[in-house]
Amino acid sequence: MLNKLIFLPLADLIEIGHRHVVLEFELLDQDLEVVLVSLTLRDQSLNCSDLINELLIRCLQQSKSITELVLLMTELLDLLVQELHLCLRSVSLGSFDLSVHLLDLVLSIVKQLLLSLSFLLQIIDVCLQVSRGRETS
Repeated sequence: MLNKLIFLPLADLIEIGHRHVVLEFELLDQDLEVVLVSLTLRDQSLNCSDLINELLIRCLQQSKSITELVLLMTELLDLLVQELHLCLRSVSLGSFDLSVHLLDLVLSIVKQLLLSLSFLLQIIDVCLQVSRGRETS
């Protein structure tokens, strides 16, 4: 009986110490999970900032393409005005002036075709960059 009375408080102390160690390990596990979650959130925030930067770059590229499209449209409008001018002047001018105007008109058409080809190539380039960006993310 005396041995039981001595070992009961000792057993209680051992159990309290055991529970304290288990609690410390559980708290350490929780701390490690918090650190892991914070590292994951930091990595995701870096991915978001890279995505925002990429979107801004593509927006600038698209705005450049839009300005080139506007320039192309103004060139087409200029070509239309030249054609109308040619038609109006061809009635009153001789055949020599008409051939010079026709040559100028042909050169303007070639210039317009080259500008539109350049614009289409830039659009294709932007589309390819967008598709590459989607593949990497």
